[in-house]
Amino acid sequence: MYRRWRPMNDATTLRIALELDPRDWTLTLRVNSALCGQERLGPIALPFSAADLSIIERALDLNDDSGLKRAFAVPDLERLHAWGLLLRPTVEHAGAPLSGQSIRRDRLRDQVRTWLAGLLLDPLAQQLNQHFAVQRERTGGQRPLLYLRLEGWPADLPLWRLPWELLHRHRLAQGDIQVGRYILYGNAPGLPPPASGLRLLVLHSDPADAALPRLHLKDRERIDEGLQGTPGASRIQVQTLAPASLTAFQEALRADPARPTIVHFAGHGDFGWRCGRCGRISVAPDDRPCGDPDCGFERHGPPAGLLAFTDPRTGAADWVGIDGVCEALGLARDLRLVVLSACQSATARGGTDVFNGIAQRLMDLVPAVIATPYPLESGAAEEFARCLYRALGEGLSLVECLHQVRLLMAERFPDEWYRPVLYLRASQGDGGRLLDLPARADRVPGHDTHPVVAAPDPRREALARALAQLVPQYQAALSQSVTTSDAVAAVQAGQRAEEIERTMAQLRQKIDRLAGRAA
Repeated sequence: MYRRWRPMNDATTLRIALELDPRDWTLTLRVNSALCGQERLGPIALPFSAADLSIIERALDLNDDSGLKRAFAVPDLERLHAWGLLLRPTVEHAGAPLSGQSIRRDRLRDQVRTWLAGLLLDPLAQQLNQHFAVQRERTGGQRPLLYLRLEGWPADLPLWRLPWELLHRHRLAQGDIQVGRYILYGNAPGLPPPASGLRLLVLHSDPADAALPRLHLKDRERIDEGLQGTPGASRIQVQTLAPASLTAFQEALRADPARPTIVHFAGHGDFGWRCGRCGRISVAPDDRPCGDPDCGFERHGPPAGLLAFTDPRTGAADWVGIDGVCEALGLARDLRLVVLSACQSATARGGTDVFNGIAQRLMDLVPAVIATPYPLESGAAEEFARCLYRALGEGLSLVECLHQVRLLMAERFPDEWYRPVLYLRASQGDGGRLLDLPARADRVPGHDTHPVVAAPDPRREALARALAQLVPQYQAALSQSVTTSDAVAAVQAGQRAEEIERTMAQLRQKIDRLAGRAA
């Protein structure tokens, strides 16, 4: 089922820093690779306006579910018609929200993919051909792999709103494109040391709220299915909190702050304003969802991401904003990954900074976040969970895990396979060592998942200490390579980071060999 992945290295990786000029709506690319060196391309005019981007986002929200609808003004409908995306004339849609059955969704994805390729792949045709030629020569004619490491600053909000993951199925690379999103910002916290086992906390929140459809969550079941039989399953311990209230979540972390390594939230998410008085949320500036004229629903600041925890007293939705989520997660001292299987958990619309979304704000606390900027149907969310943890159990890096998820979901879920998005800190690599889970074939299929506790080995402990000492050196070199304005210094720092990474890989191999002998 899973391909044997070739490692991401100098022959497969293009580091592309994206810079948006909002004054003239143009994009500049700063390309950096070992094969092609450094190059600056642009400015490149975006093929759509800021208003068009809002229309595109709402149209991409739609799927085969006729119950999911989005509102479009008449000028928006005319724009969709001009793009050839409406199934019926504009006049028939005026005044009524659209469902996914009203638009040509395949054509929409193809159009957006073409636009993104025109911004990214077409200007880099020479570099891509060079990378592909080198790969074919080195691998004996194997199909080339291209890893797009997209880097950008938080303030470049429109760039983060684009579904770059659609390039995965672009004709140029026939599916062998991996996309990682790396956020550039200073003073990123350090990475925790490598872990020999992972502790996964699954939060199931399916409140009995008249304003929300019931989800009947099965993420934990699908996670167990995905892990079953994988080499790394014996080192992943899974715990479930259901129904997940914010208070129960905080109490679980206070009771044992050493866990979890991964938090997986399954439930409702949205993007808007939460009323501090009535607790309800509004997704429109003029909406009063509580219907109480005495409430007033006062709004403060820009809209933000919200997660629906379960109120332990009433069982209804308890909408928690980013500050509350961060306060709870701040109790976990070994957290490496947060998975938000909730609609619009990565959305950052309507504000001036991408960090008003949940996923991006969490990166102040955790080095990797997986979230969804578009709605995810329950069946797609469950399949996403199964495929993701299957890949993690196989020992793949996070970028490779997300690529495998897209490969496996593409045919069955054509509207949603690209929607899970991975965010990483630009200064801390591709996520390959965040969840350091070397493959071991010591698990019997069907057994419960428990971490393997090995007897202390002085040699392994010495290697682990040496490895831990290299981590901050690697982070510092990698950070310098993406933040310095000196081109020569950037190349030198990048080379130094690669040397350190090779040394770290050698140490890990020695640790794994000793672990295998001990087993």
